[in-house]
Amino acid sequence: GARRNYIAEGEGRTFDRARADARASWNRALASVKVEGGDEAGNTVFYTALYHTMIDPRTFMDVDGRYMGGDGRAHQGDGTWTKRTIFSGWDVFRSQMPLQSLINPRVVSDLINSLITLADEKFKYNA
Repeated sequence: GARRNYIAEGEGRTFDRARADARASWNRALASVKVEGGDEAGNTVFYTALYHTMIDPRTFMDVDGRYMGGDGRAHQGDGTWTKRTIFSGWDVFRSQMPLQSLINPRVVSDLINSLITLADEKFKYNA
């Protein structure tokens, strides 16, 4: 999986190209919310906080859809959602997830599917 990920995501890219691509990707993500008014310092605080809400949950599957399940086995995703991990800490269901439901519902759908499959894999593994 690591080789396929490298070929798909990094082969032939320089560090500067990868950095520029990452910056462009984050700028697109942060542009999902536009604030008006306020001063530059306040806008910086807002967009920094918005960035922090988008770091997790992060992708936990290879480019070919494979991921390591809660049962310690490799699984193949069906291509309709992305397996994710690191669901942050306390109380995100009151803050981060409602915000993401509005600005990035795909991530919330991925999160729900990830938790359901994780529980299913754990249950079958421990049964």
